[in-house]
Amino acid sequence: QRRVHGGFDTACRTYSEQTGGVMRDALSSQKYYHFVRLMGRSASHIALEVALQTKPNVCLIGEEVKELKQSLAEITSQMADVVEKRAKSGRHYGVVLLPEGLIEFIPEIGTLIEEINEILAAGTEATAEALLASGKLSPPSVAVFKLLPNSIRQQLLLDRDPHGNVQVAKIETEQLLASTVAAELDKRLAARKGEGKVHFAPQFHAFGYEGRSGLPSTFDADYCYSLGLTAAGLVSCGLASLMACVDNLLAPPSEWGCGGVPIPMMMALERRKGKWKPVITKALVKLDGAPFRAFVERRAIWAENDLYRCPGSIQFYVHHSVLNQLPLTLMYELSNTDPDPSPELSLAKPTIYNVGDSQFLHTITPQEFLSQLEKWRQSFKPVLPFALQNTKVGVSKIERSKCRNPRDRSLIKTHFPNLYGQPLVTLTTNIDQAQDNVLGKALKVGIVFCGRQAPGGHNVVTGLYDAVSAVGGKTLGFIGGTKGLLSGQSIELNADILQTYRNSGGLDLLGRTVDHIDSKDAQKIVQVTKKLGVNALVLMGGVRTQTDAVYLAEAFKSIEGAPSVIGVPSGIDGGLHGLGVEATIGFDSACHLYSQLVGNTCTDAASARKYWHFLRVMGTDPSHTTAEVALRTHPNYVLLGEEVSHRRQTLADITNELADVVVARSNAKKDFGVVLVPEGLVANIPEVRALIDEIGAISIARGGAALSEEDVKGHLSPWAFALLSSLPEFIKKELLMERQSDTRVQLSQIETERLLAELVEAELDRRKKAGTYKGKYSPVCSFLGYQARGATPSNFDCELGYALGQTAAHLANNNLTGYLATATGLGRSAEHWHVGGLPLTSLLVADEIKGITGKPKIPSARVELGGKVYHALADARPIWAAEEMYENPGPVQYAGPTADARPLFLRISDEVEYFQSMETVQRHLDIIREACRPGCPSQLLSVAAQSMSTLTNIIALFNGEPGSAK
Repeated sequence: QRRVHGGFDTACRTYSEQTGGVMRDALSSQKYYHFVRLMGRSASHIALEVALQTKPNVCLIGEEVKELKQSLAEITSQMADVVEKRAKSGRHYGVVLLPEGLIEFIPEIGTLIEEINEILAAGTEATAEALLASGKLSPPSVAVFKLLPNSIRQQLLLDRDPHGNVQVAKIETEQLLASTVAAELDKRLAARKGEGKVHFAPQFHAFGYEGRSGLPSTFDADYCYSLGLTAAGLVSCGLASLMACVDNLLAPPSEWGCGGVPIPMMMALERRKGKWKPVITKALVKLDGAPFRAFVERRAIWAENDLYRCPGSIQFYVHHSVLNQLPLTLMYELSNTDPDPSPELSLAKPTIYNVGDSQFLHTITPQEFLSQLEKWRQSFKPVLPFALQNTKVGVSKIERSKCRNPRDRSLIKTHFPNLYGQPLVTLTTNIDQAQDNVLGKALKVGIVFCGRQAPGGHNVVTGLYDAVSAVGGKTLGFIGGTKGLLSGQSIELNADILQTYRNSGGLDLLGRTVDHIDSKDAQKIVQVTKKLGVNALVLMGGVRTQTDAVYLAEAFKSIEGAPSVIGVPSGIDGGLHGLGVEATIGFDSACHLYSQLVGNTCTDAASARKYWHFLRVMGTDPSHTTAEVALRTHPNYVLLGEEVSHRRQTLADITNELADVVVARSNAKKDFGVVLVPEGLVANIPEVRALIDEIGAISIARGGAALSEEDVKGHLSPWAFALLSSLPEFIKKELLMERQSDTRVQLSQIETERLLAELVEAELDRRKKAGTYKGKYSPVCSFLGYQARGATPSNFDCELGYALGQTAAHLANNNLTGYLATATGLGRSAEHWHVGGLPLTSLLVADEIKGITGKPKIPSARVELGGKVYHALADARPIWAAEEMYENPGPVQYAGPTADARPLFLRISDEVEYFQSMETVQRHLDIIREACRPGCPSQLLSVAAQSMSTLTNIIALFNGEPGSAK
């Protein structure tokens, strides 16, 4: 009887953590169907466990597919039914789990795979042409093979595993099913003559190798240690041909039973490389077992509703029996009672809000639907900076601000006559320093999730609400982000609603739509805020949101009764950085999760020693996230978009450099490694950047729609079309996809890691033919993306979000507008942070496109190639390339010695603490002014004049001003 394998719990918890993050992301934006493929070879145990942990809308179990003899067409129809049913209730999004081995259980494809295995074992070349020419495929298999997409055909013919079987880990079943579902929906739409169109936009995820080598859960650590002791005991007793086993697992480990099971009784005959061989029988999911029965009882209601559960990360320092429980499938098998009883299914029907040209569903997640970790996290109390620890908070104005580039001053003053030059302000407990009228009970704040999902965003809302409530005001949340603001769709927040969302991931409390507010809509927004009585708007997001915020605040200055505007910096890319913004909300949590997954993959690579892992890391244009993750994990090779752009490296340059590393490691008998690729890399490669710009111009002229190669053929320059034609088909398709709402290319959809892996493979083949390379190269590509945007936030992000929410409330309460809530000194404990408001105009620069100066905007901060972070990375890269200096930070912890760790860049950065430094400069100037009053000694005056002259000359040089200051 199956009990459990060592490592099963850790892998499932790792995959469940990622799946939960994807679910929160799906619920926050409500626009994608996420297809998640889970490693697990033939059996569907992992998929079943993860489904029970997370409650997806669809989970296919391979063993059931085989039992019911479901064809690909039947599976497709079944999934299309779910999509259409959800669409009728306003849900054009969802999460689908697929076991890795599913494709083998689909009858016609399973037969095809068996035939291919036999044919290739007999020596036939592994190409589609050779396979079809062999004449050995049965007619039904030939028909199936020809219907499959080219990518799936190639994956079925990949190098076999050591037993001669197809490598199911490399077959993108998720893309196959998404394409067949899309085709089925189109077919149904045509049959309805175009009525009832269903929006179906799939995203793809493959969770695999990162689950095999993670730091073990408490259960796995105990269980595997016990198995080791048991094996030693069996050997010491002179016993052999036994499988060590441990039972009575519902009891504490000290009461577990240990023994051995004869291996022969576990064996059966199986085809391996075309021959029958005795092997240990695979333990498949039992369709009459308690775990599967529990799944069947629940899946219909999961399909129709959003009962998503986010288990969060494995915890090592929490002595909490529920957080360290056994796998659910094992508990179902061993227990006589339901270990995970379903809550009452009398679900509250979601409210459907009309937001612009679309709809947005909203419901408050009941407490009983939360995971144990989410419930436990509600008790976490973020530490507040000293300035925010009292109900009464004063505002201290330090000094008038200016824009960062002197050459832009005139232009920015022209665009922002009312806001330019506002003073930097800090919050203080010294009420005597309060310099503005306080609204108090009249304060009514509306918050909008404008930017993309970022862990810690919910704490901005709870911090805002707690501070506003403390002065007697009210807080409204706009449903559906920017579109909800323009449509006036809002709810009044209260303590009961927010309790469910404290310290939780995602932005599903209110949701978000598009990341853009046009200042031309200022009058419309004022009508909404007047109707609701809102006198302050808080806009959460990155550089684009805050650029929109400053334009909106300026426009509001000329409209009577307009609200004030306060920005809060968020985003996992860290692009809103510098000049008093030390970190954005969500950056740390995303880097924690990505580092865990990269660290696990590094450990797996060093264990298997046969794969080159190419990992693309989400983060839009700047490479901050990739740099932070690299410093935490030490991969063999890491690319930074800023460095590629600065060095003007072409695709060929990058390919050759990467191939050199592969060859050097191969010469040292190391045919494995880990490569990190930033999401925005492709936009920094000169020739590709130019191609993207040309395609973008064509796409914008056509309303941002997706294009075909034929659409651009006559409009691209000859060299651009030649480059496009030379690229692999998948890259062509991704470059020509529909544009984002900001008209930019969808970087998250461009598989740069796959492009580089293929280009390196071609270069290595060339070198092999030239006799300069003799190694083996087996690339595995992965994208680390959406799972982190909805992750449960780290303690740091919980505290940063909560502090900035409170800061925003106090800025609004003091009638300030056009400010960004910010905190500095983040490397210290939270009570020592300095909090205040940074004038948004001080962050603006003149946008320049092809030499033409345009409207001012807040730019996305790039990785500084002269900074300490880059130099720390550059100095370490040679040794990382040659050796395995891998570090595995493990899952984010909420208790214990690492729980309050700060982002690594804060520890090694050479940035000054902005508020404190500004106050220090002002204090020194006051001292000089006082000391140099009339009547001071002439010698003192002379020294002061000379010193100040030297300083002003340095400042002039720093600002790029001609000549020396007098």
